[in-house]
Amino acid sequence: MATMEVHFFSETLKRNVTFNAIIPVDKRSIDGNKVREPDSPMKTLYLLHGVYGDYTEWLNFTRVALWAQDMNVAVIMPSGENKFYCDIEDANDNFGKFVGEELVSFTRSLFHLSTAREDTYVAGLSMGGLGALLTGLRYPNTFGYIGAFSSALMLDNTPVDDKGTQLIHRGSTGEPISRAEFYESSVGSLENLDPRNDIYKLVDTCVAAGNTPKIYQAVGTSDFLLLCNRKFKDYLESKGVAVQYEESEGAHEWNFWDQAL
Repeated sequence: MATMEVHFFSETLKRNVTFNAIIPVDKRSIDGNKVREPDSPMKTLYLLHGVYGDYTEWLNFTRVALWAQDMNVAVIMPSGENKFYCDIEDANDNFGKFVGEELVSFTRSLFHLSTAREDTYVAGLSMGGLGALLTGLRYPNTFGYIGAFSSALMLDNTPVDDKGTQLIHRGSTGEPISRAEFYESSVGSLENLDPRNDIYKLVDTCVAAGNTPKIYQAVGTSDFLLLCNRKFKDYLESKGVAVQYEESEGAHEWNFWDQAL
């Protein structure tokens, strides 16, 4: 197994970017069983971090390297800054396009990765869970599967305080975790989301085209994002989308995300 840190200039973002890569070059798993034929292209997981994080977090806080070797899956972990993997044209913050197009193209040219839709996955936690849904639903011809862990799906129906300022709350009640302006700087207007940044509209588009990736959703029963994840699961089911939804004990924490992964 090889792990590496890669730096390159992104034409999409107009800046230098960095990602970590796990490449299971060994032909055998940890238990000694043969896992792939020599020179066969690898399945690939594009794995997205949460808010305030970066490209190092999955390697630092989970057993992703062990899973990658055992399952023979290459893992690409980019930095999404705090941009929620959305596209904001005026700021050159097109992180959705970066992950869904440029990063896929670049890593496929750099490593021996499969180009098949059924071999290409995108997943993430919290902000990255939203990013995985946005990316997978926006590029359904590229990604066959989406993993959404404790996804930050609280951007619709945001409450307003007594001064008329929109707030993002912990679920439907509780103290606000951030002002809506923070999210609007990354996703645009919360009242009039760009269709590229609206997971509900993207679901509708995929369903209409008969081309929706399979979705795995996981959220902890003590997670402050539990209710909005349930809401999205219900929406998927109402549209006939294949979703594997799991609630289990846990909060918004790395132990839960390691198990979900």
